[in-house]
Amino acid sequence: MISIETTTRRSSDRRIFWVILWVTGVGSLIAHASEQRDTGVIIAVVLLAVLGVWLHGVHRIQGWNDRIERRRTWLMLLGVHVVLGALLIVASEYLLFLFGAYSITFAFADRVRDAIALSAIVTAIWLWAWFHWELPAGGAVTPLLVFAVINIINHFVTRVADQSEERGRLLAELEETRGQLAATERQRGTLAERERLAAEIHDTLAQGFTSIVLLSEVTRRTPDIAPEALDKNLGMIENTARSNLDEARRLVDALRPAVLDGRTLGSAIELAAQRAANRTGAELDVVIIGDDRGLGGAVDLTLLRVTQEALANIEKHADADQISISLTVGETYVELTVVDDGCGLPESTAVANDVVADGVRRGGHGLGLMRERVESLHGTVEVESSADRGTTVLVRLPLPA
Repeated sequence: MISIETTTRRSSDRRIFWVILWVTGVGSLIAHASEQRDTGVIIAVVLLAVLGVWLHGVHRIQGWNDRIERRRTWLMLLGVHVVLGALLIVASEYLLFLFGAYSITFAFADRVRDAIALSAIVTAIWLWAWFHWELPAGGAVTPLLVFAVINIINHFVTRVADQSEERGRLLAELEETRGQLAATERQRGTLAERERLAAEIHDTLAQGFTSIVLLSEVTRRTPDIAPEALDKNLGMIENTARSNLDEARRLVDALRPAVLDGRTLGSAIELAAQRAANRTGAELDVVIIGDDRGLGGAVDLTLLRVTQEALANIEKHADADQISISLTVGETYVELTVVDDGCGLPESTAVANDVVADGVRRGGHGLGLMRERVESLHGTVEVESSADRGTTVLVRLPLPA
């Protein structure tokens, strides 16, 4: 008993052998008709027409699955070869049809050895008939030749079908693996985001609150503190609290996709850049080229996050006087460039972020989250940094079709 998968594949392969059957049949008929034997041609046309109706309308075979189907297959093969014998009596041109008759043998046998056994039996019957009616001995070579040729054809057809099936299975496995990798990348990106936020909070808010607590304790434990010292401590507490408030707002901006609600990508980028410029005192230049509406939620969010990450690095490291941002929307792509004229990224940061620093490409992980976000949308990221030319971040994303 063969499996459903094998039956489906064989049903597809079967068309090849039907084509061989009818191409050889029609070709033989055309060769016969060219001899202008009117009565014989009419008989041949009737025989082929009856065979076609019987094979494709009355006696349709579904496979080689069980005993009944195998019996029906034997009956079909018998009918084909009886018609072939009748056609050979009409004209010798129908020897070509022998190829088609043999090909049907391979259309329904599930295994190669079954097909060879069937074709060998058919060959034996033809040879017996050939010598029984004392036909020319040289003509007996024809069934043997057809037997060899059709077996070779069947071998290659089977190999092609098996390879196609194997490719389909490998493609299915590849798609499954890609899905698993995508899920793993998303999980890794989430963990990296959490680690980054934890580090941000520790380096900014936590340290600021620690300073506030220490200053408060010193002030409280000094009852006879001079007014000038008290005013100084309170001023330091106030400045630290304001700095922490600004840092908290920056973190909230980085986390909140709602900044895009009711805004285009360009306006959201302008808003984030203006806040960064206000905190650093740098001059700001934002240029939007093209229609930045309806780029797609993933594209909008990714480019906004990249902008915020670049601006955060400018605030932390660059000491820049000028920040330039350009957003260019083409027909099939969108390109974002963030440039500052600061002192460039520190070497430790460049090493941690696969940045081209002073002409040397370095490797690491820091801005990896930015790269993962962009590459997950099949985009590219280029970051160049040097002490005398500042830092340039260039992102290019394909637009969804």
